[in-house]
Amino acid sequence: MQSIKIWCADLIVVMTLAAVLRFFAPEGSIKKYAEIGFSLIILFSFLFPFKNIKNFSVPSFAFEKADGVYNKTSADLYSDALKDSLVKILDKNGVECLGVSCDTELNGDGYFVINKVTVTLADGSEAEKAVTVLTENTELTEKELTVNVG
Repeated sequence: MQSIKIWCADLIVVMTLAAVLRFFAPEGSIKKYAEIGFSLIILFSFLFPFKNIKNFSVPSFAFEKADGVYNKTSADLYSDALKDSLVKILDKNGVECLGVSCDTELNGDGYFVINKVTVTLADGSEAEKAVTVLTENTELTEKELTVNVG
């Protein structure tokens, strides 16, 4: 989308410049040649973005890449928010947590699915408490949780 805005701005600048130069061009045959030159410049400026299009079709990978960037960014944001909330829950319940890692993915319906959550604790004796706290305060199951001592 940004490239279209730049292209439109370039066209406006070229057309404005051509109009100003046409106004100041001397009368006679020089004006005729100058107008032909200005017209060619405007034509090339207008057609320049179409030089990469083959068979009059826009390559689909340009749109797919943009969608992939959005999905990856939103997946990262979701995963980061999940990690932060799990750490807060553990801290609130007196479990010292060294770190949390989450394995999440975007399913076909556009919802995020939590595949696995790994919690790293400072003290191994708090492992049972951590699992209990997280299963009671979240919708996570024991299958999705792994506790490591770090």
